Amino acid sequence: RDWLLHQASAASQLLLSQTVPLEDMRQALEMRTSVQKPAPRALALVGFMGAGKSALGQTIVAHSKRWKQFYDTDAEIERCMGMSIPELFAEKGEPFFRNLEREVLAEGLLRANTVVVCGGGVVLDDINRQRLAEHATSVWVCTQLETAVERAADGSRPLLDPHNGSPNKEKTPLERAQQIWQARRHLYAQTADLVVRNEGRSLEEMAMVIDDETEASFH
Repeated sequence: RDWLLHQASAASQLLLSQTVPLEDMRQALEMRTSVQKPAPRALALVGFMGAGKSALGQTIVAHSKRWKQFYDTDAEIERCMGMSIPELFAEKGEPFFRNLEREVLAEGLLRANTVVVCGGGVVLDDINRQRLAEHATSVWVCTQLETAVERAADGSRPLLDPHNGSPNKEKTPLERAQQIWQARRHLYAQTADLVVRNEGRSLEEMAMVIDDETEASFH
C-alpha cells in the first residue's frame, strides 16, 4: 500500500506541480476502505471553480449510455432560493450557503444514474466528503489556476470578488484563487476516485475518457 501511495505522490507532483501529502492520501484510502460502497448512484464532478465541471457534466450526459441525468448543486441552490449565488452570499452569508449546499448535494447523490456537478467548496464539509465516498464515483476535474480564474471572471464567484466584504479584498482574483486553492487542494485529492485534466482535449473526448474509466464502478 505504501508503494502505491508513494507512486501517487509522484503523480500528484506531475499533475498539479505540487505534492499531495502522503498523510492526506492515507486518510483518503482509509475512508474508502472503511466504506462498503455499492454500485454508485451518481457520478460526482468535483474541483475548483472555473474548472469547466458544468460543461463537462452536460457533455457526459449527452454522450453516455449510463449517466442519464444532470444535476448542478449551484444551479439547484439558485432555483430553490430564487436568487443568484452572489446575491445569496451577500444576503445570507457563506455559512447559510454551505448548510444549504450540504442538503442539495445529499439530494443529488440519491438520484440514480446522475452526473452531479459539485460547487468548488463542497469538499470543505466533512459530511459532504463522506457522502461522496459512500454514494458516488468522484472525478476531480483539474485545470490551470489561471485558466480557472479567467473562466470565473464573470462575477458569479463571490469568493473571487474583491467587493464581497472579504478581509482579502485588496488581493487580485488570482491571488485570492491561489489562497483558496492552497486550502482545498488536499481535500480534492482525498475525495477523488479519478483525476482528469480538463485541458488540451475536447469536451467530447473528456466525456469519453470519464465514461470509460468509470464503467467498472457502474457495475
